[in-house]
Amino acid sequence: MDSPLNMSPGPASADGAKPGAAPPGEAGVRAHPEVDGLRPAGSADAGGHRETVAFLGLGALGTPMAANLLTADFPLLVHNRNRQREDPLAALGARRAATPWDAATGSTLLCLCLSDDAAVRAVLLEGPDAAIGGLAP
Repeated sequence: MDSPLNMSPGPASADGAKPGAAPPGEAGVRAHPEVDGLRPAGSADAGGHRETVAFLGLGALGTPMAANLLTADFPLLVHNRNRQREDPLAALGARRAATPWDAATGSTLLCLCLSDDAAVRAVLLEGPDAAIGGLAP
């Protein structure tokens, strides 16, 4: 019996490409063409500046993900409720944000790697330091 969560891409087309696959010679995810103002991940603007990324949630998954952004030379703001979790990334060049609001205010992109929906709600929506108050329109 097939699982209702079967996420396989399905059969290949006549040319051998799988549905949703990037065209030959192109790797990675491409931005949706209708999103104005966003550059493809990793690209810089004409002045060589990259998007500033804020990363909230530096646990077992978030820390390596945020470290990869630093490795790719993205300016990075970090915040974690256990502030000691920020230490290794700060040593690598990340800037610390005092609150989720500060992280959102100082960034162009906001990444969350939080434990559950209650944590997401608390960080994004609840209290005077909620990230939503610092997000640009």
